[in-house]
Amino acid sequence: MQEFLRTHMGITAPKFALCAFNPHSGEDGILGKEEIEILNPAVKSLLKKGVNITYPLPADTLFIDAGKNYFEGKRIPYDCYIANYHDQGLIPIKTVAGDDTVNMTIGLDILRTSPGHGTAFDIAGKNIAREDGMIAAINAAL
Repeated sequence: MQEFLRTHMGITAPKFALCAFNPHSGEDGILGKEEIEILNPAVKSLLKKGVNITYPLPADTLFIDAGKNYFEGKRIPYDCYIANYHDQGLIPIKTVAGDDTVNMTIGLDILRTSPGHGTAFDIAGKNIAREDGMIAAINAAL
């Protein structure tokens, strides 16, 4: 991801924010040990490799400043927010960007994008789909 941001997005020194897996970052193991046993050691390893990444931050508050800054036209605090599971990252981005949300798969031999809403099988063939998401995905690829 760091290389992608440098090469394709022109961000020379990307800053990464890592969402905690558990509420309140696990409260030192009281609410879960994933931060202690998995995420913190991974962050420590990445920091040694020169990646500018936070230790796990509570996901329920991490996106507040990003949202405020986005709506005020200011720089968002981090270049990349790393979520541990689907809804943890997609709820805040879809709340802000709506139909302009784009899913990108990084690390393939090709750049892969798709509308943030996914396949939309539930409305396929009903002539009710909107094109906004597909246009956003194509523009992101371009």
